[in-house]
Amino acid sequence: MRHALGVGVMLLGCAGFSWSCGDDVVADPATTSAGPGSGGGQGGAGGTTGTAGQGGAGGAPVPPEITAACEALAEPFCTGIFNCLDFVAQTYFADEAECEARRTKGCERAFMASGSDAMSTAAMLQTCAGATPDPTDCPSVIKSFYHGPDWVGFPSECFFTGDAADGAACKIGADCQSGICGGYEGTTALCGTCQPQLAEGDPCMGPCAPGLACANGTCTVLGDVGAMCNTDFDCLIDSWCDNGSCAALLDTGGACDPMGAVYCDFDNPVCNNVTNQCEATAPFAMVGGACWVQMDGSLNLCSDSACQINAVTGMGTCIETAEEGEPCMPANNLWGYQSNCAFPLLCFGGTCQYFGDVLECQ
Repeated sequence: MRHALGVGVMLLGCAGFSWSCGDDVVADPATTSAGPGSGGGQGGAGGTTGTAGQGGAGGAPVPPEITAACEALAEPFCTGIFNCLDFVAQTYFADEAECEARRTKGCERAFMASGSDAMSTAAMLQTCAGATPDPTDCPSVIKSFYHGPDWVGFPSECFFTGDAADGAACKIGADCQSGICGGYEGTTALCGTCQPQLAEGDPCMGPCAPGLACANGTCTVLGDVGAMCNTDFDCLIDSWCDNGSCAALLDTGGACDPMGAVYCDFDNPVCNNVTNQCEATAPFAMVGGACWVQMDGSLNLCSDSACQINAVTGMGTCIETAEEGEPCMPANNLWGYQSNCAFPLLCFGGTCQYFGDVLECQ
């Protein structure tokens, strides 16, 4: 199944900064529809510790209403992933406060780059904040996080749209009538193009409409537990295709195949390659500590840092990530990151930057 990574580890390489993962995480998912390649997911754009008056794109001050709205979105998002996807949250953030702070900045920078009206943008974000999944509703938090608007239950209030027609230049999805901005290009700055929404049954040569996902080459509604399926990709992320029906993932101690698809649930996301059973991750290591698969088959992840895996030995070491404005390089055997930049910063032009700060359309 799509959960599997390396030797049987059900973890993700892109912790959706909107509520989802895009195919090509060049885009900061603070504005989810901005995911280049697929249009990404659209939802949460928040953060909670931004300060009004901070510089946004181009150094312009951020209106306080934008900051307040971004903060309103961040709190349930960060509380939700720490509550329901702790192994993901701890990999990318030291704590909830850091999660909220980074989401604030990502949200502010992206919507400032868009140049949309502050009051209407703030109202749109506040409406989305009121519709986001309850942080204690883990099934909804997990589906929103991994699938974004591909999930039929994703709140429509968090799918942002604008006035630009398909084919027009865009910076984020909220600029577009379709709500999807993709195909980003540029060397010194990035500019996207508004993408059309593909309908159910269409070959997914581009992004599917809200509520649909690309499964087996076709835009389709993903199945929940009990739905009919042909492959794992017909099912939502918290289920798998078992003899033609989407089934719940395995609990602690469930028998799993570490060299194949991993069907362990999100509380116990590791398939131990010694015991062949589902188990929780080992305690998180700090910078300099050992990470990745250990001799006993357990898995060590890194706390607010990246696991650099030695391509020869297969052993890993936790390394410090780079902050905004610091030099960066693309990931090389760096688990869970596309560069050595702290999440959700991207490495652009050799420097760690927020997505909104590299957007410019002529």
